[in-house]
Amino acid sequence: MDQQRNVSLGGQEYTVLRARLGKYLSLQAAASRLNKAAKSGDNGAIFAAICAYIQIALPEVSSETIALAPWYEVISAVADIGLLNAMESDFAILKIGQGGKNSPVPWDYDDRLCYFWVHLLARSYHWTREQIEDLWPEEAIAFIQEVLAHDQYEREFAHSLSEVSYHYDKGAKTSKYVPLHRPAWMVLRDPKTLITRMHKHMMPMGVVIYPGQEEVVH
Repeated sequence: MDQQRNVSLGGQEYTVLRARLGKYLSLQAAASRLNKAAKSGDNGAIFAAICAYIQIALPEVSSETIALAPWYEVISAVADIGLLNAMESDFAILKIGQGGKNSPVPWDYDDRLCYFWVHLLARSYHWTREQIEDLWPEEAIAFIQEVLAHDQYEREFAHSLSEVSYHYDKGAKTSKYVPLHRPAWMVLRDPKTLITRMHKHMMPMGVVIYPGQEEVVH
């Protein structure tokens, strides 16, 4: 994992350091604003979002420097900052997600995700905001996944004690437990690691040649 990259703006080279959680969340919020501005076609909002994104990673760079720099340097700087701070992890919650379409809550607002991450970790571990924002993003998502899994198990336990968790079959005159729905990341396997079973007679016989690989004999 790279910890820094060099970017050029206006003929000057700058060193970008990989962001810890606080800056990482600010970068994600700025990227979200940039995406919204690009969809609306608002050039002023696009430039403001680009400046915000670059200046989070490089506070010493002025908006004037960004405005006067060649467009390809600006695009390259944004791309390099994004690549340097890409989340490198193997967590199910990132690969699979919650599943379904999650509508924004009525009290949603810009940058809410930043406060949600801090709130979730502070509530669970009683850390200060400074301690939380000093985590690496991968550390934070590991803790968050454990917190969400723990919360799910607690909801399932409370659900099992409720009458609404049992469906009464009048024909059989018995009650059947109806488990609480789990988010997709807790039940689905990564398609890349999914093993498909098949009957032996359907397996290829003899020499199997895979493109770009050596011959494998079964």
